[in-house]
Amino acid sequence: MDTNLGETAAEDDAIKAVPDFLVRLAKAIRDLDDLVRLLGQSLSRTKPWQRQLAGHLSELERLLQILRMTVVISRTTAEILDAAGVLCVACRTTVTTTAGSRCDRETSVAVHLVSDLANGIRDQLQRMDSAQVELLRLAL
Repeated sequence: MDTNLGETAAEDDAIKAVPDFLVRLAKAIRDLDDLVRLLGQSLSRTKPWQRQLAGHLSELERLLQILRMTVVISRTTAEILDAAGVLCVACRTTVTTTAGSRCDRETSVAVHLVSDLANGIRDQLQRMDSAQVELLRLAL
């Protein structure tokens, strides 16, 4: 039982050692995940554009999960950047799809926010070295 308490204290110390920008990056990833999930749940799916957007959002959820898992299971920086790049391409596709549809203004703004947030996450990941990626794993 004492070993568990020691491990928890060691983990807490490690998390405190994570730089603020990595904590903010981890929060941005969680926020993006929440935004995509909530946007998908709010669609009624009665109109064709809503069904199409729902399909895109489920793909974004899957790609976000892949990004998070590549970080958590300590994959290489190149694999993490590839996962972030694929996510950004899917976000741009979603923005393009909604731009040509009868999507309402609020949904369009939310989709643009998703894309901007994904691009920001990718940009931050590109600036990181492998040691910082390891610390990000602790923050996620």
